[in-house]
Amino acid sequence: EFGTQTGLDMAGVKASVERVRKVGFAYSANRFHQGVGIIAAPLPRQVRGMNVAMGIGGPTSRLDRNEASFGALLRTEISAWDRRRRAR
Repeated sequence: EFGTQTGLDMAGVKASVERVRKVGFAYSANRFHQGVGIIAAPLPRQVRGMNVAMGIGGPTSRLDRNEASFGALLRTEISAWDRRRRAR
């Protein structure tokens, strides 16, 4: 099974995916640089034939305190972006 050879914690991956589906965005902190993170969500439409995401990055000290509000802002902006794209 996938994950057994890669060392992935499949239960953890599945839990993370479920959380992202529930809240509508993902939060990654300290993965590439200590003290830096990003809150991101996929755009509902492709851009130039590619699946892309929109995100808000910054210091984890700020993102940790405001994860829910930044996530809500991100979803609002993605919805506005999608409405503008459909209106073209």
